Amino acid sequence: MTTFWKNTSQHAPSDEERFITYAYAALGGFLWALWAVFKSMEGREFGDYTIVMYRYAKNYYRKIVSEGLLKL
Repeated sequence: MTTFWKNTSQHAPSDEERFITYAYAALGGFLWALWAVFKSMEGREFGDYTIVMYRYAKNYYRKIVSEGLLKL
């Protein structure tokens, strides 16, 4: 996502902008993972999609934590 900012913005992203972007990515991945679990309970399978989306959520959450962006 850093490349995205370099190509589209005139300034370096603030901590708040990075947090918001990474949080949206993490929550989006988690939402789609839950959706796929729900669909599998209805009998529809999506192969590796569920675990890929879960890992996407987990990786972006770890990015938030490792960059010190999570302020409780």
